Amino acid sequence: MTAESSAADGEKGSPSNRPNPYATPRSRVDDGSSPTRGSEPEGSYGIGLACGGVFGLWGLVGCHLMGKSETKRDSVHGFLGRLGIAAVVVLGVVLFA
Repeated sequence: MTAESSAADGEKGSPSNRPNPYATPRSRVDDGSSPTRGSEPEGSYGIGLACGGVFGLWGLVGCHLMGKSETKRDSVHGFLGRLGIAAVVVLGVVLFA
């Protein structure tokens, strides 16, 4: 019995019916519904972080008025980082001066 005749008979264990485990995966069609495929974040992490950290509240407001989603989020991170550093410096001056 050859592989072709067993495949024609519908035998389940024949080599022609089993998928090749070493074959490259077949790509699925991207319909845009998957959030992980084809959705690059808009904006820049570094610009938002620098605006919030260097310019403080002015940078935060400016990024929220003119920035894209990634820039807006990271301007908040920069602003909160600046507030944290300022709080540590003020506490250091108050406690140790």
